[in-house]
Amino acid sequence: MGFYFAISGAIISFYASNTTLENIKLALYLPFITGIGLFTIFCIGAVLSLVTRKDVFEIRDTLGLKVAPETGVLTLLLVVFAIVNLTCVLGLAHVLWCSNAL
Repeated sequence: MGFYFAISGAIISFYASNTTLENIKLALYLPFITGIGLFTIFCIGAVLSLVTRKDVFEIRDTLGLKVAPETGVLTLLLVVFAIVNLTCVLGLAHVLWCSNAL
């Protein structure tokens, strides 16, 4: 996640300082595509963590244990990261396809 934001920030600052170069918007496709990929991974992870939580509690019941690890925090973090990445992707899409952006 940190690497994604570091690369995105560097590419966007390069784009903002060199808007007169020809085909400079092509550089913005790397963080855009990476952001879509991360958003997809986080969404899939959030859905699968719900399945994992159900399975963990079924195993707990089968073994007769009183407690089980809580995976709800993982789901919450994955959803938050997905929303943050979606926001970044929408911002990059605005810069890519709106003619007067930056």
